[in-house]
Amino acid sequence: SAGAVGARVMRARGMSKLGLKYPVYGWESNAGYGAKRHRDAMAEQGVTAHHRRSFAPLREWLESETFVA
Repeated sequence: SAGAVGARVMRARGMSKLGLKYPVYGWESNAGYGAKRHRDAMAEQGVTAHHRRSFAPLREWLESETFVA
């Protein structure tokens, strides 16, 4: 249980740092790929090296004809 809490804290810190570096994606809110702001930013700005291409919805979107970067 303590390990899970520690992992969440570390992830939240990492997301906050990404939010400062890439404010357009809204990572600091920790909402992730499902958030409209995040999806809109990916469509307008593209994806970064920090986006997990192994995440099935993102991978499928990148491979689809609807992705425009």
